[in-house]
Formats: sequence, structure tokens, C-alpha cells
Amino acid sequence: MNNSIFLSVKDLMLLVGGNNIRSAQRMHRVIRDSLGTDKRKLTIKEYCKYEQLNFDEIWFALRESHPNSLLKTNRNETQKLSSKN
Repeated sequence: MNNSIFLSVKDLMLLVGGNNIRSAQRMHRVIRDSLGTDKRKLTIKEYCKYEQLNFDEIWFALRESHPNSLLKTNRNETQKLSSKN
């Protein structure tokens, strides 16, 4: 999992449009369990694969939702991340 970016429960809440943290925690756990990932971490790529979503769209949505975040990268870095699928 080197160079992976993890999806937090709050990020998941933002993506699904929910406002209940317990539901988001449960969803996060169900996805991790179904993918067979160990520990308490879920990467953005794993989430996209599970939900059959486009990585670039999810990455963009997360970047836009965190205006002062480290998720802000330039376009070339985003393309490098998505090409490592």
C-alpha cells in the first residue's frame, strides 16, 4: 500500500451525501471486509474499484471538498496516480 491515499469515514460521508457518521463507519467497514483488506484503512482506489467509479472523478470531488488540504495536486500528479491502477 505504498503511495496510497486513504479514504476517511468523513470523506465517505461527503461522497455519498450522508450526514450520519455511524452509517458511514458501517459502510467503510463493509467495503473493507468485502475487499478483504486488513487493518482499518481503505484507499481511494479500493473504494473506486468496489463501487465501480471513475478514480479521477472521485479524486477531483475529494480535492474540491478539501480546499486547504494536501490533496491539492497539479494535473500531472493526478494523472500519475490514476495510471497506477
